Amino acid sequence: MSLQEILSGAEGSPVVEVEEPREFHWSASQVSTFRDCPRKWFFERVLRRSKPDSPAALFGQKVHKLREDWFREGKMPLGDSAEAKCARAGLDELPMPTEGVEFHVERFFRHRTPVRNVVGLIDLYFPEGADGESRPLVIDHKTTGDEAWVKSESDLASGDPQSAIYSQVAMDETGSRVVDLFWHYIIKKRRPTTVPVRLTVTRAESDDAYGACVSDAKKMLTIFTSGCKNSQSIEYNLDSCEAYGGCPFRGECKVDNQVKIERMRKMGEGALEALLSGFEKKKEALQEVVPPDAPAPDLSAAEPAPKKGRSGSKSSRPSKTKLKQRREFVEACVLAQLRGRVDESAQDVVDYALAVADALDEALG
Repeated sequence: MSLQEILSGAEGSPVVEVEEPREFHWSASQVSTFRDCPRKWFFERVLRRSKPDSPAALFGQKVHKLREDWFREGKMPLGDSAEAKCARAGLDELPMPTEGVEFHVERFFRHRTPVRNVVGLIDLYFPEGADGESRPLVIDHKTTGDEAWVKSESDLASGDPQSAIYSQVAMDETGSRVVDLFWHYIIKKRRPTTVPVRLTVTRAESDDAYGACVSDAKKMLTIFTSGCKNSQSIEYNLDSCEAYGGCPFRGECKVDNQVKIERMRKMGEGALEALLSGFEKKKEALQEVVPPDAPAPDLSAAEPAPKKGRSGSKSSRPSKTKLKQRREFVEACVLAQLRGRVDESAQDVVDYALAVADALDEALG
């Protein structure tokens, strides 16, 4: 019997267009976003702000579709496109459907939990294992351009939302106390490579990770049902502002100044002392830029001076080196002001110094 015949007679899940319900539900990706930055989750799920798909995400979607066609219809991903090469990579590492074995492709689930429903899509699912006689097998296709993003067995077993939720769903549906997970990473290269990550998870092992997901879902539900529409009242995480190419909601979030302050604060006392020590070594040059008795940096000094006529002297615009030194001086002032605290009495100085730093950035650009 051909693969096409097996597929046509199997209980493969049909393609389902699911309209997002208005009531609250949650997913592994929501938990990951909420943990990354609650305010980012708020923009996406409560305010329903759309975000553009990144080129990497679009590429991954195309690879997923090619693999879906292979497992659903037996259609080999042919061609020399990067997507086809990635979709073909490591196919021999994946279990092939066989006659009489139940399997599902792109299996959508809506699973009842202590906090409403959790939803998701399992790329390839064998409820009774690939041989039809063992424990559930959950397979997920992952595409990445860097092997550094590959999660290890311990990563998946110790708190990963997707592996925790998918394990619980499979065990609840089948009554099994054990589930096999297979995350198949495809590394995008000229010649794509793969990293298969396999692990077996028991109910006891996944309970803690799943419980943490449910706990986060409770927090999301509280915000979702509160009626709050003011993003500024939602907690944020400055570390995530520039992650994954930058948050698409930064303009509306308005935390740029806090990002700068936090970045300088994280330099810490040791870094501040090293910076000030460096200033001592180039004191002469610094005094030309910022005299020791200067009460505060002068914003206008960061602006280009008007040029003289052809017969006149050269432009008095500060050199890039001096502007860079001046910027370092401003940041050091801010660091000194921020030692251990940021309060209302310091805010005027902080805002002024940051404005100078912005002007210097523009001048240096």
